[in-house]
Amino acid sequence: MKHIKNNKAMARSKKYKSYYIDKFMGMKCSVDMLSMGLFPNAKEITESYSGMEATKLLPEYNLNNPNITCICVGDGHTPRTSATVCFRSAWKAICVDPLVKKLEWNVNRLTVIKDYIQNIKLTFDHPIIFLNIHSHAKLDQCLFSVSAPKIAVISMPCCVPQNLHIKPDVEYIDDNVWSPCNLIKVWYNVK
Repeated sequence: MKHIKNNKAMARSKKYKSYYIDKFMGMKCSVDMLSMGLFPNAKEITESYSGMEATKLLPEYNLNNPNITCICVGDGHTPRTSATVCFRSAWKAICVDPLVKKLEWNVNRLTVIKDYIQNIKLTFDHPIIFLNIHSHAKLDQCLFSVSAPKIAVISMPCCVPQNLHIKPDVEYIDDNVWSPCNLIKVWYNVK
Protein backbone atom coordinates (compact mmCIF):
# COMPACT_ATOMS: atom_id res chain seq x y z
CA MET A 1 0.00 0.00 0.00
CA LYS A 2 1.33 3.41 -0.94
CA HIS A 3 1.13 6.16 1.72
CA ILE A 4 0.65 9.71 0.50
CA LYS A 5 0.42 13.00 2.29
CA ASN A 6 -3.10 14.41 2.05
CA ASN A 7 -2.38 18.12 1.66
CA LYS A 8 -6.05 18.87 1.07
CA ALA A 9 -7.06 17.33 4.41
CA MET A 10 -4.20 19.09 6.21
CA ALA A 11 -5.28 22.44 4.73
CA ARG A 12 -8.87 21.74 5.83
CA SER A 13 -7.66 20.95 9.35
CA LYS A 14 -5.78 24.25 9.44
CA LYS A 15 -8.73 26.19 8.01
CA TYR A 16 -11.22 24.77 10.48
CA LYS A 17 -8.73 24.76 13.35
CA SER A 18 -9.40 21.10 14.12
CA TYR A 19 -5.77 20.08 14.76
CA TYR A 20 -6.33 19.03 18.39
CA ILE A 21 -9.67 17.36 17.71
CA ASP A 22 -8.11 15.43 14.81
CA LYS A 23 -5.20 14.43 17.05
CA PHE A 24 -7.57 13.38 19.87
CA MET A 25 -9.75 11.27 17.55
CA GLY A 26 -6.69 9.53 16.14
CA MET A 27 -5.50 8.29 19.52
CA LYS A 28 -6.56 4.97 21.04
CA CYS A 29 -6.93 6.60 24.45
CA SER A 30 -9.70 8.93 23.20
CA VAL A 31 -12.27 6.15 23.65
CA ASP A 32 -11.21 5.69 27.29
CA MET A 33 -11.18 9.42 27.94
CA LEU A 34 -14.64 9.89 26.47
CA SER A 35 -16.11 6.89 28.30
CA MET A 36 -14.82 8.32 31.60
CA GLY A 37 -16.60 11.60 30.88
CA LEU A 38 -13.42 13.66 31.22
CA PHE A 39 -14.44 16.23 28.62
CA PRO A 40 -17.84 17.94 28.62
CA ASN A 41 -17.26 19.39 25.13
CA ALA A 42 -14.77 19.74 22.26
CA LYS A 43 -13.56 23.15 23.51
CA GLU A 44 -12.13 21.50 26.63
CA ILE A 45 -10.32 18.91 24.49
CA THR A 46 -8.61 21.67 22.49
CA GLU A 47 -7.55 23.44 25.68
CA SER A 48 -6.02 20.35 27.31
CA TYR A 49 -4.30 19.29 24.11
CA SER A 50 -2.92 22.79 23.63
CA GLY A 51 -1.33 22.57 27.06
CA MET A 52 0.30 19.26 26.12
CA GLU A 53 1.51 20.76 22.83
CA ALA A 54 3.14 23.61 24.77
CA THR A 55 5.19 21.12 26.81
CA LYS A 56 7.18 20.47 23.63
CA LEU A 57 8.74 23.90 24.20
CA LEU A 58 10.44 22.57 27.34
CA PRO A 59 13.43 20.62 25.97
CA GLU A 60 14.47 19.26 29.38
CA TYR A 61 11.01 17.77 29.99
CA ASN A 62 10.93 14.67 27.82
CA LEU A 63 7.48 13.07 27.62
CA ASN A 64 9.06 9.62 28.16
CA ASN A 65 10.74 10.63 31.44
CA PRO A 66 8.83 9.08 34.38
CA ASN A 67 10.69 11.37 36.83
CA ILE A 68 8.59 14.42 36.03
CA THR A 69 5.39 15.49 37.76
CA CYS A 70 2.84 17.77 36.17
CA ILE A 71 0.50 19.70 38.45
CA CYS A 72 -2.74 20.90 36.86
CA VAL A 73 -4.34 23.56 39.05
CA GLY A 74 -7.97 24.40 38.36
CA ASP A 75 -8.61 21.39 36.13
CA GLY A 76 -12.38 21.64 36.68
CA HIS A 77 -15.04 19.12 37.67
CA THR A 78 -12.99 16.37 36.03
CA PRO A 79 -9.19 15.96 35.87
CA ARG A 80 -9.23 16.49 32.10
CA THR A 81 -5.81 18.09 31.57
CA SER A 82 -4.05 15.99 34.20
CA ALA A 83 -5.56 12.80 32.72
CA THR A 84 -4.45 13.94 29.26
CA VAL A 85 -0.91 14.24 30.64
CA CYS A 86 -1.06 10.67 31.99
CA PHE A 87 -2.44 9.23 28.75
CA ARG A 88 0.05 11.08 26.53
CA SER A 89 3.29 10.82 28.56
CA ALA A 90 5.15 8.79 31.18
CA TRP A 91 4.77 11.63 33.70
CA LYS A 92 2.89 11.57 36.97
CA ALA A 93 0.07 14.14 37.15
CA ILE A 94 -1.69 15.82 40.04
CA CYS A 95 -5.06 17.50 39.63
CA VAL A 96 -5.71 20.19 42.26
CA ASP A 97 -9.21 21.68 42.23
CA PRO A 98 -11.80 22.25 44.97
CA LEU A 99 -14.60 21.57 42.47
CA VAL A 100 -13.47 18.17 41.20
CA LYS A 101 -16.42 15.75 41.44
CA LYS A 102 -14.61 12.55 42.41
CA LEU A 103 -11.17 11.52 43.62
CA GLU A 104 -10.82 8.06 42.07
CA TRP A 105 -10.28 7.73 38.32
CA ASN A 106 -9.02 4.70 36.45
CA VAL A 107 -5.95 6.53 35.14
CA ASN A 108 -2.40 5.35 35.88
CA ARG A 109 -0.11 7.87 37.61
CA LEU A 110 -2.96 10.32 38.34
CA THR A 111 -3.54 11.82 41.79
CA VAL A 112 -6.57 14.03 42.46
CA ILE A 113 -6.64 16.54 45.32
CA LYS A 114 -9.96 18.23 46.07
CA ASP A 115 -8.68 21.50 47.54
CA TYR A 116 -7.30 24.93 46.75
CA ILE A 117 -3.60 24.96 45.85
CA GLN A 118 -2.86 27.52 48.59
CA ASN A 119 -4.08 25.02 51.23
CA ILE A 120 -1.55 22.32 50.39
CA LYS A 121 2.22 21.87 50.45
CA LEU A 122 3.99 19.49 48.06
CA THR A 123 7.70 18.64 47.97
CA PHE A 124 9.49 16.96 45.07
CA ASP A 125 13.07 15.85 44.46
CA HIS A 126 12.63 16.04 40.68
CA PRO A 127 11.44 18.66 38.14
CA ILE A 128 7.81 19.64 37.99
CA ILE A 129 5.59 21.51 35.55
CA PHE A 130 2.56 23.57 36.39
CA LEU A 131 0.05 23.25 33.55
CA ASN A 132 -2.66 25.75 34.40
CA ILE A 133 -5.36 25.81 31.73
CA HIS A 134 -7.94 28.53 32.44
CA SER A 135 -7.10 28.25 36.13
CA HIS A 136 -8.53 30.70 38.65
CA ALA A 137 -5.53 30.22 40.96
CA LYS A 138 -2.82 32.85 40.86
CA LEU A 139 0.58 31.55 39.78
CA ASP A 140 2.38 32.94 42.83
CA GLN A 141 0.01 30.89 45.05
CA CYS A 142 0.92 27.81 43.03
CA LEU A 143 4.64 28.40 43.41
CA PHE A 144 4.31 29.03 47.14
CA SER A 145 2.69 25.61 47.56
CA VAL A 146 5.51 23.52 46.08
CA SER A 147 9.17 22.87 46.56
CA ALA A 148 11.18 21.32 43.72
CA PRO A 149 14.67 21.66 42.22
CA LYS A 150 13.21 22.97 38.96
CA ILE A 151 9.79 24.35 38.13
CA ALA A 152 8.43 25.15 34.68
CA VAL A 153 5.07 26.86 34.18
CA ILE A 154 2.66 26.73 31.26
CA SER A 155 -0.44 28.87 31.58
CA MET A 156 -3.49 29.61 29.43
CA PRO A 157 -5.10 32.54 31.30
CA CYS A 158 -8.81 33.29 31.27
CA CYS A 159 -10.44 35.68 33.76
CA VAL A 160 -7.63 35.60 36.36
CA PRO A 161 -4.32 37.21 35.29
CA GLN A 162 -1.50 34.66 35.15
CA ASN A 163 1.71 36.57 35.77
CA LEU A 164 4.92 36.01 37.68
CA HIS A 165 7.77 38.22 38.85
CA ILE A 166 9.54 37.52 35.55
CA LYS A 167 8.33 37.76 31.96
CA PRO A 168 7.41 34.50 30.22
CA ASP A 169 10.12 32.94 28.06
CA VAL A 170 7.53 32.28 25.36
CA GLU A 171 4.11 33.78 24.75
CA TYR A 172 1.85 33.00 21.79
CA ILE A 173 -1.75 32.69 20.61
CA ASP A 174 -2.86 29.12 19.84
CA ASP A 175 -5.50 29.44 17.11
CA ASN A 176 -6.35 25.74 17.41
CA VAL A 177 -7.98 26.33 20.81
CA TRP A 178 -11.74 26.74 20.49
CA SER A 179 -11.90 29.61 22.96
CA PRO A 180 -11.16 33.33 22.71
CA CYS A 181 -8.87 32.87 25.74
CA ASN A 182 -6.10 31.08 23.84
CA LEU A 183 -2.93 32.88 24.91
CA ILE A 184 -0.17 30.51 26.06
CA LYS A 185 2.56 31.66 28.45
CA VAL A 186 5.61 29.50 29.14
CA TRP A 187 8.27 29.95 31.80
CA TYR A 188 11.18 27.48 31.48
CA ASN A 189 12.38 27.75 35.07
CA VAL A 190 10.94 29.93 37.80
CA LYS A 191 13.21 28.72 40.65
